[in-house]
Amino acid sequence: MSVVVKLGGSILRDPDDFLRAADIVAAYIDSRIAPPVVVVVSAFLGVTDRLLGLCDAPAAARCSAAAALLSDLYAFGARALEACSASGPIRNAFARTHADVTAALSSDQRERVACQGERLAAALLASVLDARRVAAQCLFPEDLGLRAVGPAADARVDFARSAATVRARLAGTRVAVVPGFYGVAADGRVALFGRGGSDYSAAALAALLDAESVDLWKDVAGFHRADPRLVPEAQPLANVHYDAAADSAFFGACILHPRALEPLAARGIPLRIFGLEQRSPRETPRTVIHPADGAGTTCVASTDDVLVLHAQALDIEEHAAMLPTLSATCARNGATILGLLGGRDGLDVVVRAPERARTAAALRALVFQDGANLVVRDDAALVAVVGASLRDVPQLAAEAIAALAARGVRVHACLTGTRGAACAILIDRSARTTAVRIVHAALLAADAAAGYPAASSPGAARRTGAA
Repeated sequence: MSVVVKLGGSILRDPDDFLRAADIVAAYIDSRIAPPVVVVVSAFLGVTDRLLGLCDAPAAARCSAAAALLSDLYAFGARALEACSASGPIRNAFARTHADVTAALSSDQRERVACQGERLAAALLASVLDARRVAAQCLFPEDLGLRAVGPAADARVDFARSAATVRARLAGTRVAVVPGFYGVAADGRVALFGRGGSDYSAAALAALLDAESVDLWKDVAGFHRADPRLVPEAQPLANVHYDAAADSAFFGACILHPRALEPLAARGIPLRIFGLEQRSPRETPRTVIHPADGAGTTCVASTDDVLVLHAQALDIEEHAAMLPTLSATCARNGATILGLLGGRDGLDVVVRAPERARTAAALRALVFQDGANLVVRDDAALVAVVGASLRDVPQLAAEAIAALAARGVRVHACLTGTRGAACAILIDRSARTTAVRIVHAALLAADAAAGYPAASSPGAARRTGAA
């Protein structure tokens, strides 16, 4: 069975990283993995932000800013090719990128501009692989027939329309390098899968190919119970259930795109996370995300990408009339409404907004009839406790909230879903790091009181959902 390999922007920081990426791909060939090996790449670190900055720049400054960015990218690529004595057709790729960016900026096609980093990274990696005597084809989503549906900034793969063309195009291919992050809408325009959407691209291709696994190569030591940047003592987990990983990603765990596990869970395809210090896919992954039995992992996730909208309307009918406009505006900007909180003085709407500044500007520009007013607050964060254990041990969420209150962290609201496997706590953004540490400590204390071993240990199967 084939394997889909995902190489993210966090491991493509400098030209030498492309040599290491080529070594990772070559290890799959050496391990005699059945073809095709599909390699999905993200843009070089930071490039997508710079490309989107071009779209937001004043029209008079766009040309010079675009020229500076493309010059930097060309120098980056040239150094990578020089390091491996490659002479692939990368100049043509850069010329095509320049033409695409210029045309997309002139016609205000933000999505077409945004995906150029992934396209360029794929072309560069294919050239480096060729220089390392690994025959690879660079295939864009439009070459594969990867169809997308939904909002242009937050689309999904149309599996029914994509399956036959993707399989036919990859048949007989040994190694395919594919830019992630986007697909092609019915009208031929670029449709993005949301920020970090290359993970979703990899998962979608794995589902279409019925692959053996999706392998993510990361610069972190696996999936942790909490963000190790905020909680240095947080332990990596050897096994995580799909639901716990997906909920953690939705509420801010940046190791994974929130929707990446949807197509995998439907087909039982595992997602394996490897660290860069590893050398072969035959080594034991740092984390495996799969449909394991058991109670499931309890994790802590958090995000600053939160807006709170206060709708000051006169009555409930006016609130109801506002919601379709709010929902449509959020969807166009890749944002999601998480919950509604009614009160005597109006309606509060909690929104998860990966493009927070852009979403806030769009919402503030809305005008409502009948005197309705919308106040957009951009000072909140969410800390979430997630995992199937919450269904069996509901007091875990209460203990987390009590721990926050005891340490003086103000809790504005709690949001829970009907599955009962996530509790998102709305707090002030300034308290986020403190809150994550408090909640993590509360979960560890609850584990110790219940007699569970450390979550990363082999004996933690009941807690971590290990098979």
